[in-house]
Formats: sequence, structure tokens, C-alpha cells
Amino acid sequence: MNLDYGALIKQCREEFGLTQQDLADRVGVHRVTIIQAERDADCIKFGTMQKILYELFLQIDIQKWKP
Repeated sequence: MNLDYGALIKQCREEFGLTQQDLADRVGVHRVTIIQAERDADCIKFGTMQKILYELFLQIDIQKWKP
């Protein structure tokens, strides 16, 4: 399953009325990191992604996958 998490992050950020800079300031990262997250970049650290999601009231659900 390919989840477009970047679009979800952007949608939630906009629903909260936050700019990319606002969210970056809350998370403690550069605006470029938020841009990368919204573009589904693979280079974002897991801890940073958790902080972004926390600020937007989102969560990651990890489950064991069975082939």
C-alpha cells in the first residue's frame, strides 16, 4: 500500500491554518524539512517525522507484516 503521507501532512497543516514556517518553528526544524515531508521525501529522520505528526495530531501505526 502506497500512502501519500505528504499530502496528508499538507492538508492537516493547512486545516490548522499553519504555514510551513509555522510548523517548522513548532517542530524545531528548517522550513525545508517541512517541504520535504510534504513531498514524501525519504530523507527525513523518523524522530523528526514523529514530531511533525505530533504537532498535527497524527500518528504512525506500525504493525508486523505477513508476506
